[in-house]
Amino acid sequence: MGTVRRRGAELETAILEATLEELAEHGYGALTFDGVAARAGTSKPVLYRRWPSRSALAFAAVRQVATSIPAPSTGSLAGDLHGVLDEMGDRMPLVLSRASLLGLLSDLTVEEATALPVLMADAVSRILQPVVEAAVARGELGPTPLGSELLAVPLDLARHDILLHGALPRPRRDRIVDLVAAPLWRAASGAG
Repeated sequence: MGTVRRRGAELETAILEATLEELAEHGYGALTFDGVAARAGTSKPVLYRRWPSRSALAFAAVRQVATSIPAPSTGSLAGDLHGVLDEMGDRMPLVLSRASLLGLLSDLTVEEATALPVLMADAVSRILQPVVEAAVARGELGPTPLGSELLAVPLDLARHDILLHGALPRPRRDRIVDLVAAPLWRAASGAG
């Protein structure tokens, strides 16, 4: 029985999933093209054609996780925010231990490092803008638009905990939503 040859998006997905598994199992410090290639069932040259360095490969895998968090639709602002933080809290710590992320950040090229704020802004807009729009439609938020800084608050706080503590425990998620983000958004939007 021969090996199935994958191409394009299917191959890239397999490689990025293998990278995430390697990061979760061994951390960034032990991430190798050999390990990823073996796990993905491909060769090192295939990886090098797409990603010139270990940091570029790891960054692509982390970006995939960050951009694949779905925008929830629970019927309430607090429920939607809890859904976002649950996804973030469940997915990100598996990939980004403190030591792994610090190693990755130190290895990023200037271009990769400058892409981080853009990646975060895109994630905030893609994930949280639908949450805000639904809350406005339900009357939970007022008509005053929330700026990007306010939109980013729950994700910024969650990312802080994940980066510094390696986890986003349930009590912390609850405090971010119930004591910070939802009240702040209500007040800033002019909700009655």
